[in-house]
Amino acid sequence: MKSFPLEIVSLDGKIWDGDCFGVSVPTSKGEITILQNHAHLISDVVPGEIKIKVEKGKGIYSDDYIFLAVGRGLLEADFDKVSILSRSAERVDDIDEQEAMKAKEKAKEILKKHQEGDVSEVQFANATAQLEKALAGLKVHKRKRRH
Repeated sequence: MKSFPLEIVSLDGKIWDGDCFGVSVPTSKGEITILQNHAHLISDVVPGEIKIKVEKGKGIYSDDYIFLAVGRGLLEADFDKVSILSRSAERVDDIDEQEAMKAKEKAKEILKKHQEGDVSEVQFANATAQLEKALAGLKVHKRKRRH
C-alpha cells in the first residue's frame, strides 16, 4: 500500500503534516476511511476520533496508528492528498484528562442553565462546542490509559 500526504490544521496551527497509509474521520454520515487514490470528496467533520494509519512501529499507543481528537470542520480528499481543517484538534499525548473533565462539567452546567432560560443562544452554542470537544478528547484519551 502506498502512502499519501495528510494535513490536519486547527485554529491553533498544523497538528499533522506528513504521509500516511489511510485516515479514518468522523463525519455526520458516519466514520469514513480514506486511502490513496480516493475520488474527490468534500465532507463535514464532526467531533470525534481521527485514526491515522502510519508505518509499522511509528504509531502512538498502537503499533501503526496515531490518534487525534477533532472538533467540527471540513475534509477535502483528492486523488493524492487529504486536508482536514478543524476548529480544534489534539494529539492523544496533548489531551489533559482532568481539564477535559472540567470543561465537560462546565459545559453541562451551562446547558442546564439554558434549559432554565438563564443563558443566551451564543453561550449555549459555545457550551455545546466545548462539550463536544471535551467528549472527543476524553474518548481519545482512553487509548492512552489502555496502553
